[in-house]
Amino acid sequence: MGNMVTFITVLKSKKESEFKKAGTPRGFDFSSGYAIYETVHVYALKKQIEKHYPHPHRFIVLTDFDDMKCESIKLKHNWPGWWSKIEMFRPDFLSSNPDDVFFYMDLDTCLVGDISCYIDAEYQLCALGEVHAPGLVEGRLGSGVVAWRGNHSDIYNTFVNGPHGETPEIFMERFFVGGDQHFMNQMRPRFTRIQDIDSGCINFKYNLPDKKNIPENAKIIYFHGELKPWQVEHGLCPWLDLSLYNINNY
Repeated sequence: MGNMVTFITVLKSKKESEFKKAGTPRGFDFSSGYAIYETVHVYALKKQIEKHYPHPHRFIVLTDFDDMKCESIKLKHNWPGWWSKIEMFRPDFLSSNPDDVFFYMDLDTCLVGDISCYIDAEYQLCALGEVHAPGLVEGRLGSGVVAWRGNHSDIYNTFVNGPHGETPEIFMERFFVGGDQHFMNQMRPRFTRIQDIDSGCINFKYNLPDKKNIPENAKIIYFHGELKPWQVEHGLCPWLDLSLYNINNY
């Protein structure tokens, strides 16, 4: 187990005007199906981590929201949408200790079992390997869940100032298909698939045909596409605690 375990997520307000700054090609609509996340989704993830990783750890949200009821660090850049996830590799709060573990999860991630195996495994950087499904490239890095040891701040530093003078705007234009995870994949073409560490990391849309039941070894249920955990019809997934997404519980 690493000397320090830090869980990270990102909460970014949605501003449609930001997408125009990213050099988005005409006709490519980022806003379609783009979920608006709120503070309650941060607290829900934090509560799930406390339940399924009951060991000393730190929880951080990178955000442009104020008055969070948990440890927060302000986003430094005004990068649109998922591009703000690049800031999880910022050098100002990362550790150079090779034993320290950083574990990022999107806010639509559900924890349903002990996730210690993903913390304790040996890797430099692990991430979701996209599932075999129409329109997806099997094995490509998925940034919904990313974990690493030590300092990988070169990912952030390169995005800010590319080796050939590239700016973030140039990278956002270059990788508009695939977004942040395509850029990360270019920086880390070799990575450990989190599904290879343990098969309990399951895609809700493609790997869970019976939504009412989850495998006994299930640990992480990650969502893909428009449907989010808090939008699931009541009673459809008995394993999903919808009370997590009630702000009155925090």
